[in-house]
Amino acid sequence: MNIHLLREIDDANSKFSAYFGLLDYRYKNLCAKADGASLMPVTVIADGFECNIEDVAMVAKPNDYQLAVIPTEERYLRDLIEGIFEAHPEFKMKIMVKDKDGVREVDESETESTEDGEKFLLYTMPDMDKDRRDLLKQGVNGLYEECNSKVKLVNADAMQRMEEGSFICTQKDMDEGRAELKKSYDLIKENIDKLREMKLEEIEEAYYRYLEGQSANGTKAEEDYDVSMNMRISLDRKSGSAGMPRP
Repeated sequence: MNIHLLREIDDANSKFSAYFGLLDYRYKNLCAKADGASLMPVTVIADGFECNIEDVAMVAKPNDYQLAVIPTEERYLRDLIEGIFEAHPEFKMKIMVKDKDGVREVDESETESTEDGEKFLLYTMPDMDKDRRDLLKQGVNGLYEECNSKVKLVNADAMQRMEEGSFICTQKDMDEGRAELKKSYDLIKENIDKLREMKLEEIEEAYYRYLEGQSANGTKAEEDYDVSMNMRISLDRKSGSAGMPRP
């Protein structure tokens, strides 16, 4: 294939990948389940310097809905609290200590070093009530539309530049170039569609979990539970997986 066409296709693929990566990053910060990547935007002012969170802490995921942040030095505990709150004020925080008696919660004012035990921060994702569910779904769809419009524009621009250089290409090269660009565009479209479906399913799963905990509170919660289950079954069918039966 002509080098002019190859360059345009490579450039388009590079932009497609960048927009996909940005969408994935933004989705990870619309927190339904816990994801260490949601802490990537966090900056910490430690010892008078601006640091990334990985410079002053380790992050672990004890379960699907919690993140543990373990400072490399206990004196960074308050700095981490402030930095994470600025990025994710919606996270529920507890200060924990691990000592010879096990793991227990301590008062938020107890951030000074102690001789025994290792303090760390435990963050729990906020409850996925109906308002939060609706807000996150709106965010997911809005970010998807933004990404979709950008990859469409990249595809159109690449095609236009390929056509403008067609006078230096054979008809065979042009046909192959158009087909290759279409293949790349179809693939990125498929991938961002899947990414949206996965995020929406994650939100529905968190909402389902929330309603499970609330279902004993009355008929309204039971009705919402049934609506959520119908949505989950629909999403499961789209992704080709089996729905989770109601207990």
